Amino acid sequence: MKLTTYLSSLLFLVSLLVMCSYSTEKDLDRKVIHPSLIYADDDTTLLGTFSFDGYKTAPYFCESLREEVKTLLDQKDKKGRYIRRKKNGQKYNLYEDELRIYTTIDPQLQAHAEAALKKHLATNLQPAFSKNNQTVKRFPFADTYNGRKVTDETIENIMRRARKSSDRYVNLKTNGYSESEIEKSFDVPVRMQLFSWKGEVDTVLTPNDSIRYAKNMIRAGLISIEPASGEVKAWVGGIDYDHFKFDHVRQGKRQIGSLIRPFTYATAFSMGVVEPCTKLSPEQYCMDPCDPSGERWCPSGTPSKTVKEGFVISSGGGTTISVMSKMGACEGPQNIADLFQKMNITIPEMQIVPSICLGTPDMSLIEITSACSIFPNGGTYVTPRTIRRIEDKHGNVIYESVKESKKVLNEIFAHDVLQLMKSTTRSGTSTSLRWHEEWGGITYPTASYAGTTQGNADMWFVGITPDLVTGIWTGGEDKQVRFRSMLWGQGARASLPIYGYYMQSVYADSSLAISTSGWDAPLNYPSERFDCNSTK
Repeated sequence: MKLTTYLSSLLFLVSLLVMCSYSTEKDLDRKVIHPSLIYADDDTTLLGTFSFDGYKTAPYFCESLREEVKTLLDQKDKKGRYIRRKKNGQKYNLYEDELRIYTTIDPQLQAHAEAALKKHLATNLQPAFSKNNQTVKRFPFADTYNGRKVTDETIENIMRRARKSSDRYVNLKTNGYSESEIEKSFDVPVRMQLFSWKGEVDTVLTPNDSIRYAKNMIRAGLISIEPASGEVKAWVGGIDYDHFKFDHVRQGKRQIGSLIRPFTYATAFSMGVVEPCTKLSPEQYCMDPCDPSGERWCPSGTPSKTVKEGFVISSGGGTTISVMSKMGACEGPQNIADLFQKMNITIPEMQIVPSICLGTPDMSLIEITSACSIFPNGGTYVTPRTIRRIEDKHGNVIYESVKESKKVLNEIFAHDVLQLMKSTTRSGTSTSLRWHEEWGGITYPTASYAGTTQGNADMWFVGITPDLVTGIWTGGEDKQVRFRSMLWGQGARASLPIYGYYMQSVYADSSLAISTSGWDAPLNYPSERFDCNSTK
């Protein structure tokens, strides 16, 4: 069969299946399988089922949950028996045994989170990004990334990976077509449906053009965690699960940029090398190497005189590097890495160098958000949880989660960092939460931090209240698809507004009873630690 004939036949078959509302998988689901049920934290709201198309709400969360539950059901004891097993000794089947999984997701917070993300991306960010890419020669890829030219070879490698991960490629490969035939098929126009914020678009495009169209869509993720319990309350892994399955909450790992600063300061406070009101001089901008045979490190070759004298709490990039210089090129990076390791986040050895203070490590959104929970928690890390309990179809509990926590930071230093993060909302990069006419009006106590990586590729924001620690990431699917300026290409403009819209709805929802108070300082907390009237 010729490739064009096969493609036409395949397209006809898909159309026929849609017209007849028939699918062998769905039919099997209705007649044979008794899938497990997924409930929200109120024990009554059904999020969906573990079936072929059973996710009604929070689909990215449910898919991540599926993997988590499968892992639990696969666990065995020392004798090789399934820890969670039926009376006959067999393990439970996620798709046949009608298990009931009671999760930590709050359906109202989830709805508010999804609406906030959609509002900002559809109204502000995607239009700005599409305009940003109108003049690029190789749409949607930028001409440069991190000061280097994006080569044609790099773009072709990105496109090739996208082709090979597509259903089209897999189907053609399975049916015996050669690589060259498959490559040619991606330049043959076909009818397809594309995602848009105004609804699906029916059109005719080549598959290669559809890949470029999809890569022009800004991606985003959001997670809200209750810091005291570690329970995940909202999880938005992407912009549309039907079109983009990749989960930017757990699967995606990107450089965290400026979000590492709170942890750098926390480590420096713990080491005793600085306090919040320690005065830093510009001469400390460069660092001597850990290895005596190495070269002195000055970020991007910037002369030290460009950094103004200031206190630790001024929290600028030069300030962070000055703090790192006091921590030492050897001990400082290692202690930062050790702090993350205590929170089950491993930083590769090659990244445990002074430049770690610039946020070079890659982390997932759930990792960095749960790590930020130590600051309102008085230095205690609580492992994030998504499941409360699992019952069999008769109501017998076969699994119940327990809170896992450990002290990783002195409560005095945790409160120091929390105070520093509160100052960014009052007078730093997060002030638009207070005054902006669209996403502002958030007047209740909020600690926050925004982060942006090199080349405006990754844009982060973390907002903290006593009840919720919320992390947000926005960016392109590939780092070479990026904003070319800081107008929208920064955490305070790309990600912060999602938090603003989200918290507007959360505070307006009286049924949630979200706290509007602040945080109490630890007992015996020295009030003068943030009084910088005198030089230290």
